[in-house]
This record gives sequence, C-alpha cells and structure tokens, in this order.
Amino acid sequence: MLCTRNMTAPRQILQGKTYLVTRRCSERRFFLRPSKETNDIIRYLLAALSQRYGIALHAFCVMSDHIHLVLTDPLARLPDFQRDLGALIARAVNSALGRWEALWARNSYSAVQLETPAAVIDKIVYVLANPVAAALVGTACEWPGLWSDPRAIGRPGEVV
Repeated sequence: MLCTRNMTAPRQILQGKTYLVTRRCSERRFFLRPSKETNDIIRYLLAALSQRYGIALHAFCVMSDHIHLVLTDPLARLPDFQRDLGALIARAVNSALGRWEALWARNSYSAVQLETPAAVIDKIVYVLANPVAAALVGTACEWPGLWSDPRAIGRPGEVV
C-alpha cells in the first residue's frame, strides 16, 4: 500500500502561464549581495537562459539572500529554465566567492501562477519595490543589486 501522507502534489506547468518565481539562498545567507561580478553573472544567465527556453521575463530583483522573477512561460519550460538557472548561478557565484557548498535553500523554488492581469501587475510592483519594502534604499533605483529598472523598457540594446 502506497502511503500518500506528506507527499507534495506535482507542480502543474502549463504553456503560456505567468508566474512569480522566488528562490532563497541557503540559510538565508547573503550569497547574492550586490557586486558588479554577481550582477553580471545573473544578468548574463537570465538573458541567455530566458532566450534558450523561450521565457518572457517581465520583472526581476536580486536581493542579497533571494531572487524574484515575474515571467511568462509560453512553452512550459519553467522547470528546465529554473534547473539550469539555479545550477549555473550556484556554480558561478560560488566560484566568485571561493566556496563550494550549497548556494540555494534545500526546498525547491516557489512558482506561484498569476491568474489575472491585475495579479501580474501586483507582483511586478511587489518585485520592483522589494528593496524599498525591505528598507534597504529610499527608492528602488538606488538598489545596487540587479533589478529590472522599468525606465529601461523599450530602450535599444536592453536584453534583460
């Protein structure tokens, strides 16, 4: 007899859905604290992997101990995108920090499906305001970490 207690339902991933994705660092440590190197690593990986997996990235904010993304997944490739993004960020950031232990918390990433346009806008605002809400800066554009500045939307040459 199969015991189903304490089993988590599989994550339902459907084409064309929009999600708020969050991933936390191990022990909530500040492995992603802002630096040119960390920002460049994550900017590159977000651009390369969103292109590889056809992910439409709407907003993102990299805090010192976690990352938030609002994205649409037209091809239902979110698990592959998250697998590679997590693994490559961990390898590159660990290398930059001279460490080799787990970068991410043991539990997997959180992906909350956003059902309505209003929910998408609400989570984009939440993500973009995260550094201010955490009382780290007075305005979001002061955040030295990687952040999708809405003033960059539509500018030529902007990949992420």
